[in-house]
Amino acid sequence: MENKKPNEYLNLDTNFMIIRAVIDSTGKIDDDRTILDFFENIDLKYPSKIVIEKYTIEGEPTFIIIEYNGKRIKYTNDSTKTISKDIKTYKGNNYKVENDRDRITYNLYKGDKFITKMISYRK
Repeated sequence: MENKKPNEYLNLDTNFMIIRAVIDSTGKIDDDRTILDFFENIDLKYPSKIVIEKYTIEGEPTFIIIEYNGKRIKYTNDSTKTISKDIKTYKGNNYKVENDRDRITYNLYKGDKFITKMISYRK
């Protein structure tokens, strides 16, 4: 197996909210390379952070922030710019990917226990 290097542009130490991907109201993603790089960093145990902008069917923006510190995954769904105006945060220690025809879903787990769906998109 080839030794892979982490994708350092997703370094956890960045203090900026740089949006790395956009998911429109139909679930279609503009480019999923940064998502693939982020989860590859988790597999490599490299602390990383990703911010994804996702639009509701009404066209309101929500922000998905996922941080990995080398041991734990912290998932935040920031809907403060929508009518619901809330922030939900979940923590886990691993993830699972589901590929269902044209949809890819990343789920957060703590051990074998499902916590929540983090990202779901169409290519």
